[in-house]
Order: sequence, then C-alpha cells, then structure tokens
Amino acid sequence: MFNNDMMLRRKLGERELHQAIELQDRRLMNLQLADAKHRLFQRSLSLGDVFSSPNQIKQNLVFPSDNNNKGTC
Repeated sequence: MFNNDMMLRRKLGERELHQAIELQDRRLMNLQLADAKHRLFQRSLSLGDVFSSPNQIKQNLVFPSDNNNKGTC
C-alpha cells in the first residue's frame, strides 16, 4: 500500500512537471511570435512603408511573399 501511494504521487508529480514544461514552451513561442511581429513592423517602418498595419504584419507572417520563386516553374 505504501509503495503504491509513493508511485502514484511520483506519477502525479511527473505529470504536473510535464504540464508546466509545456506551458512554458507555449509562453516562449508566444514571446518569439511577438518579437517576430515587432521586428517585421520595425523593418517596414525603416523601409518607409507607412501603410503597415498589424493585420498586414500578421498576413506577412502567415503568407510570406513568394517573389524569389517566380519564373522558376
């Protein structure tokens, strides 16, 4: 009985640790995405693109332009 309780506690602790690690990974991904958006916005400002909006930045991140592949087909 004592051994079973210890094993259950250990498994619960491992599960909680795994969930905490996953949560930290998601937070890090969100920070990296926010940083990428910020850098893209700053780059568009430095290039004189005054029409950039957060929606355009999001679209650029999701659907980057394919100018490098034109004419290769």
